[in-house]
Amino acid sequence: MTDPKLIVKKVDGSILFDTRKITYGLVKSGNMAYIQSWSRRFYRGNNLDPAYGTSWSESTIGGQGTGMDDVYGFTVMNAHSPIAFITGGGCLNTINRNPDGSCTFFYTATNASCKFFCFDLMSDFISGRPYLKTYLSDGTLSFNSLQPPLNISTAVQAPAYTTGGVGGTTAPYDGGYVSYVNTLFASVRFYRSVPLAPNIEYAAHLPWTRGGTVQPTVNIGASSGQQHGLIEGCFGVVGGIYFSFCEVGTTPQSIGLTTIANTIFKGIVPSPRPTALVITTAGLPFPFN
Repeated sequence: MTDPKLIVKKVDGSILFDTRKITYGLVKSGNMAYIQSWSRRFYRGNNLDPAYGTSWSESTIGGQGTGMDDVYGFTVMNAHSPIAFITGGGCLNTINRNPDGSCTFFYTATNASCKFFCFDLMSDFISGRPYLKTYLSDGTLSFNSLQPPLNISTAVQAPAYTTGGVGGTTAPYDGGYVSYVNTLFASVRFYRSVPLAPNIEYAAHLPWTRGGTVQPTVNIGASSGQQHGLIEGCFGVVGGIYFSFCEVGTTPQSIGLTTIANTIFKGIVPSPRPTALVITTAGLPFPFN
């Protein structure tokens, strides 16, 4: 005997949900919240072994917005395997599984005006009524109408780049641009827009990311020639999405490097490239739960 089924399709014929399958649904949405500031690490000397933690010193300037990497994010309770789509900016640094079963998402290069939409396997902990719930034959909940289902609008692969420069590239995405954040310590970022339908707000999720480093040409903060680590990200805006490379929280940082002619991004592998999943935010409750 097969499981009973309820299949709902959108006007264009694409499937909105299929109760024969365990469905992902919205568990939380809202604005990013400031969590804490993470200090960077500085190499104490060329005569020390960089493999040892004692060879690195911690930045002593503390507090939000003072030169440490400001970290924003959110926490999802009763988490199984949550995935987050974001709008407005941010690079996911890590996800922490807490002792109470919740998960906290940590982002750099974002702020309190940026939004998140977090989805997880549909479950019974969302309260409210009226509702429609369906279960598989083993009793597993497969659909809960109290949770808007995850519906992927499109998928976009990260743009390629042309190699060049001293041991790296001047642009980790062809057609993008460098952004300098003038804090006490350098935060050099790179952005590349991908236009989609106009006047529609999108949110994006990057299943996996690449890393690298950047050495800028300009004076930023206390010293020139600062080099720091990068992590890849992707976020939605009205009319499209952006791919980005932004600072890693607690990134090791070198100071006083030789001045170079062009800002160089190093250590970013050209292939494979991640593919972003994209949703539209229209119709999703905000804030939610």
